[in-house]
Amino acid sequence: MFYIQALTVLCLCSSRPVEAIEVLVFDGVDLRFDVHRYLVKLKGHHQQNEHSRCSGSIIDNSWIMTSAHCFSKDVDNVTVYHHIKDNIRVIAKVDKHNVIRHPRYVVDDISIENRRYDIALLRTTSPMKFTDDVQPVKLTDKDPRVGQFVIIAGYGDSEDEFPAPKEGSMVLRSCPYRFSGLLCTFHTVRAGAGDSGGALISKGRLVGVTSASCKDVHIHKTCLTVYTSVAANLKWIKEVYLK
Repeated sequence: MFYIQALTVLCLCSSRPVEAIEVLVFDGVDLRFDVHRYLVKLKGHHQQNEHSRCSGSIIDNSWIMTSAHCFSKDVDNVTVYHHIKDNIRVIAKVDKHNVIRHPRYVVDDISIENRRYDIALLRTTSPMKFTDDVQPVKLTDKDPRVGQFVIIAGYGDSEDEFPAPKEGSMVLRSCPYRFSGLLCTFHTVRAGAGDSGGALISKGRLVGVTSASCKDVHIHKTCLTVYTSVAANLKWIKEVYLK
């Protein structure tokens, strides 16, 4: 029950714990750029000069998938960054009218039930140019099995405004909840601040969107991380970006 309570108060998007120098994917390793060419860093600009930092996945040349809670406040626009080895560059912009949250997601509702719909699609102002380093990720049409190997990837947040992304591997575990629509891992490899909206990958396909994890920032701590299922929301996803 401790982990469920911790999850209900955690937002992985913009908050940076003052005691943490780096809170990327915990116990993760440097990202393999040739594998995660779809992964992007999102910086949302809000009113009153506020901003949020999250991760996202390119699914089409004009569409990015991320978490709905990353942009729960009034967002003016979003800048999309891509990190190639030691370089970070802007590859797209998103207008506030093209931040599309799942219709069943309730803004500012931090309950675990609401995280089943913690998913958003961002339409870029102009198509992104695909290269050897920038490519979309394929979507799954079914959830991976419990015990199956998965990889989490995200940009995280640190004292460096544009840290290099990280990845970590573990196996999928059963979620301790009575409803479907979520995927879970329980490992020292877990999401950190800024990893929201990042990818959970299985067999080269995007199977989950990082939604929440433990609030504790200490490394090497076994922790539950929760992901919004792509397969459970695939009908809505296709209705939005294929129409």
